[in-house]
Amino acid sequence: MNKKKSLSCEIARIIMAEELDIPPDDIDMSSIIICCERAVEDVCEGKNKEYIISIENKKEEEAILGKYGHQIVERFFTHRSPFYDWVDKYETYYKSKEKNKRKR
Repeated sequence: MNKKKSLSCEIARIIMAEELDIPPDDIDMSSIIICCERAVEDVCEGKNKEYIISIENKKEEEAILGKYGHQIVERFFTHRSPFYDWVDKYETYYKSKEKNKRKR
């Protein structure tokens, strides 16, 4: 994970921990973000017509199916704090990245 992405992940983790009134260490935000990114990518690629969270390993399973995972994921796709426009921005980023790949 690059430095900027890592910092934004950490900030989101702290904000969510504060809002849920839990220790930040109880949230595996990077695994949650990876699952949300995959859901957006699948929609962009036409694999799904709606955002579907898929789990690919034990770490993601624990993060998503844990006590707070569903509450955090819901915030991504309902444009709630701290993820207001995350889905829109990631879709734009992913589409431009894929467009650049095709140009090569």
